[in-house]
Amino acid sequence: MEKSNHSFTMMYYKRVFILGAIILSLLLLGCEKDDVEVVKQFVVKGSVIGSGDKTNGVKISLGNINDPSLKYVAVTDGYGYFEFQDIVGGIYNVDASKDGLRWGWYKDGNYTNQNDRLINIHEDKDLIIYLMGSSTSYQFDLDLTDVNGNPIGNSISIPKHTTTVAFRLYNGTTSNHSWSVFPNNCFVSDDIGYNLEYIFNSFSQTSGNLKPEDAIVVVGTINQGIFSVFQRSPYYKYSTLNFHSDFNSKDVYLDIEF
Repeated sequence: MEKSNHSFTMMYYKRVFILGAIILSLLLLGCEKDDVEVVKQFVVKGSVIGSGDKTNGVKISLGNINDPSLKYVAVTDGYGYFEFQDIVGGIYNVDASKDGLRWGWYKDGNYTNQNDRLINIHEDKDLIIYLMGSSTSYQFDLDLTDVNGNPIGNSISIPKHTTTVAFRLYNGTTSNHSWSVFPNNCFVSDDIGYNLEYIFNSFSQTSGNLKPEDAIVVVGTINQGIFSVFQRSPYYKYSTLNFHSDFNSKDVYLDIEF
């Protein structure tokens, strides 16, 4: 009888040991699953603007600055749009290239970056990339500033419900130069492209001649209808103001707060 009890006790502890080992294995397996790092991926899309119908076929690249193996490439369609899927989160260098065009700046939400090409991808992105003409063809003889003499670069900010915007053209050369501006090329439309509004109602002057050391201030009256033409988000048709001087030109992107 004692031998039988002893055998029973051994079998009991053996089963308990096996059951405990199974439970421990399951717990360890669960811990291993919890320790697996989930790699977050995002969508990066946007459009290239600034050069009319030349924004198709632009090569867009994203390169992770910490991991050279993470590099993504896309090409814009006929409307200048591009899209990346499944981008691993991190800090990237963004580039856009096409013969005859050169980098200007990019806009990420309300932030316009004219300093570098770095972008922190930690969420889905909707970018605007501005490209300029080549350095050989993109020259402007006149100084373009605001009314206080501050230089105007590739873009100008227009807060919501701004009524007017002013530009000062100054001829700092030793020759006479003609000039012109084309506000009628600037317009936006609603979400589906059905209702269209021109950005400017009028411009004080759209062409003229400047002698050496002469200056002129031109004022554009902004159409307030552009701030309510869309339901969800504006559909940009063309919001770049073109200035010309003789055979050279300068494009200024109108960074409008809708």
